[in-house]
Amino acid sequence: MDDPSKLQPAASESQAPIRVLVVDDSAFMRFTISKYLGQSTDIQVAGTARDGKEALELIPRLQPDVITLDVEMPRMDGITALRQIMAEYPRPVIMLSSLTAEGAVETIQALTIGAVDFVTKPANKANIAVVMDDVHTKILRAVRARVRKTPQQEAPVQALPLSPVSPALKSKRSLTSRDRVVVIGSSTGGPRALNTVLRGLSGKLSAAVLVVQHMPVGFTRSLAERLDSVAELAVKEAEAGDRLEVGQVL
Repeated sequence: MDDPSKLQPAASESQAPIRVLVVDDSAFMRFTISKYLGQSTDIQVAGTARDGKEALELIPRLQPDVITLDVEMPRMDGITALRQIMAEYPRPVIMLSSLTAEGAVETIQALTIGAVDFVTKPANKANIAVVMDDVHTKILRAVRARVRKTPQQEAPVQALPLSPVSPALKSKRSLTSRDRVVVIGSSTGGPRALNTVLRGLSGKLSAAVLVVQHMPVGFTRSLAERLDSVAELAVKEAEAGDRLEVGQVL
């Protein structure tokens, strides 16, 4: 494993290290993340929590700059905790997710609620070094994110919301030379922004829309399905052979 202190420039004496709260029901993950980050000069582990409930109790006292938050936890899961964090103690949150179909859906939900990024948990111990490098890098990025307070009543419900327009009523047609093409590129914070932007586009928009979102394979399909459930335009994950069509987001 690379020495984390060499991955980024060391914090200067005048720059305080980034305070991180690690939230995970796995004692192994809490230990591993804390041990690794503790070797870095620019990050300080302010504390650890076993679930969302304990995290909410610690945040006011520890005042962390960034939180790493597991998704599946007892007593209070990561999605529920994230809603309360964004409503009461808004700050950058990085989700820790399993690389499964269910994990992808929950991660996309978290990103639209307000999490700034996510890290997929290691499938085995051989991948731990790579995952920890990813955690370190994303914490350094996350601390610069501008996070706004989100009232809990505005947060999405647990299940995917019903589409405002029935899929059968979403009209598409072939692109012509008179039509426009809208291209959107996004990375960190993109899913939440896309959730707002695409919901605001009319289903009668005379344009084809392309979205490029920096995200690992396996998560883009869940993102497309979630956006399709809230947008008037048809949204789908791009596949080989797809053509640009007016009324569709690829």
